Amino acid sequence: MSDYPLIPLPLSKRLSYRQTHWVIFIALGLGLLFSGLQIYLDYVAQKELQSNIRQAINTIKQQAIFAATSQDQKLAEKVVQGLGYYQYISKVQLLDDQKKLLAQHEKPPFSSNWRWISDLLFEDELNYDIPLYLRETNSFAVLKIEIDSHILAKGFLDRALLILLTGVIRNLILAIILLLLFQNLVTKPLFSLSSTLATIDPFNPEKNRLPHLQDHDEDELGQLVTSINQLLQSVDEKISERERLLQAMEQAKQHAEMANRAKSEFLANMSHEIYTPMNGVLGMLSLTLSTELSPLQREYLQIARDSGESLLQILNDILDLSKLETGQLELEQLTFNLPSLIHDTLNTLKTARLAGLPSAPPHLSSNLSILTHIPDEIPSYLCGDPLRLKQILTHLLSNALKFTPEGNIALQLRIEQHSSTHLILYFEVKDTGIGIPESVQQHIFDLFNQVDNSTTRKYGGTGLGLTLSKRLVTYMGGKMGVDSTVGKGSTFWFTLQLQIPTPLVNNNLLIPSSPSSVA
Repeated sequence: MSDYPLIPLPLSKRLSYRQTHWVIFIALGLGLLFSGLQIYLDYVAQKELQSNIRQAINTIKQQAIFAATSQDQKLAEKVVQGLGYYQYISKVQLLDDQKKLLAQHEKPPFSSNWRWISDLLFEDELNYDIPLYLRETNSFAVLKIEIDSHILAKGFLDRALLILLTGVIRNLILAIILLLLFQNLVTKPLFSLSSTLATIDPFNPEKNRLPHLQDHDEDELGQLVTSINQLLQSVDEKISERERLLQAMEQAKQHAEMANRAKSEFLANMSHEIYTPMNGVLGMLSLTLSTELSPLQREYLQIARDSGESLLQILNDILDLSKLETGQLELEQLTFNLPSLIHDTLNTLKTARLAGLPSAPPHLSSNLSILTHIPDEIPSYLCGDPLRLKQILTHLLSNALKFTPEGNIALQLRIEQHSSTHLILYFEVKDTGIGIPESVQQHIFDLFNQVDNSTTRKYGGTGLGLTLSKRLVTYMGGKMGVDSTVGKGSTFWFTLQLQIPTPLVNNNLLIPSSPSSVA
C-alpha cells in the first residue's frame, strides 16, 4: 500500500466543482441572453400594435360602414362589442357622418399601483380614430378605439416572466444533463485513475499497473492509461537497475571494509612480532656501541641505531592507526602532572635535536624558540592518558619546528569548560612558519597527506603525524583544527576533556607560566 494516501481536495480545488460552476454559469448566461432576446422581440411586437388593430378593423369594417349608413344601432352594438372582446381595447365608439354616437362599448378602468411601469414601457393611452367612408352620402363615419397601456404592459410582463423562467429552467436542465454526461465520461474515470495511482505499492513494482477503463480503450483516457503504464514500466526498470547498483556497491563496500579490517587486524595483531625483532636489533646495536670500536665503526653503528629508532617510531604510528581503525586502542586513565608532561615533551625534542637523531625535526635555527604558557587556574594534576597526550603534542610541535625556519613557536593552554569533576582544555601550537594554503587545509589531516609533493623532499616526513594526532583527539572525545595564512604561520589547536583527581581537586601546584625556550 502506498505511504501517500489520496488527500481529499478542498471543494474549490475540485475539477467537478469548477466544472459545475462554469457549466451552470454559462447555462444561466445563455438562458438569460436568449430569453432577453425573445422578450425584446415581443416588446417590439407590442410596440407595433397598430398593425394588429388595423387587421381587426378590416374584419368588421364593412359591417361598421353598413351600420353607419343605415343607422342600425343593433348592428353597431355588435360591431363595437366584437372589438371590445380584444384584451387591450378598453373603449370602442362608432360615430355616424354627423358625429352622433351610434354605439359604444367600454370596459371598467383597470386600477393598479404599478401603472408607472406601463408608462415607462408604453404610452399612457393609445387612441385611434379610424375614418369609414360612406359611399351613399359621400361622407365619413368614425370608429374610435382606445387602448389601455397598463393592460398591454401587464400582458407583456407576464409573457416576459414566463419566457425568462422557461429559458433559464430549460438551460439548467440541459446543463445538468451535460454535467452528468461529463461526470460519467471524464470526471469519474479521472478520479478512478487518481485513486488507483494512490494505491500503488512502490515495493511491488510488478503490481504497478493501471487497469484499462471500461469503454475508454480507444479514446484520450485510454491513451492516458497506456502512457502512465509505460511510465510506470520505465520507473520500475530504473528502480530495479538502481537496486542492482546499490547491491553491487554495498557488496563492494563490504569487501573493502573486510579487507581494510583484515589489514588493520593483521597489523594490530602483528605488533608483538614486529616489536620483538626491532627491539632485538636496537638492543644489540646499543650493546655493540658500549664496546671498544673505532671512530668510523661507532659512527656507522650510531647511524644504524638512530635509523632503527626512527623506523620504530614510524611503526608505532602505523600500529596506532591500525588499532584506531579497529577500535582496539585502549586509553589509560592515570593521574599525571601536566606541566611536567609538557616539560618532558620539550626536553625530548631538544635531546633529539642535540643528539642528531633522524627523528628530530630538521632545519632548527638557533634563532628559533618554543614558548609555553599555562594559566594559573589550570590544575597541575589531571587524570587522563598522558602517553597519548604527549604523543599528540610531540607530533604538533615537531610539525611546527619542521616548517618554521626562524621566529618562535608558542604552546598555549586555556580552560574552555570547567566543572567540579572535569575540565575541557584548549591546546594551541602556533608558529611563524611557511603557512598552509587555504585549499589544502581541509585535507591536511588526511592520511599520508602533505602540502605538496615537494614538501616531503624538502622537509621529510611521512604525513602520518597530523593524521594520527587528529584521530587520537577524536578517539579521546575532543576536536582538532587548523588556522593558517601562507607566509605568516599556522595555528594547530585541539581540545581534550580531562578529569580532576578527587583528592587533588583544590590543588594549586603549578609550574611558573613564564616562557621557556629551546635554544
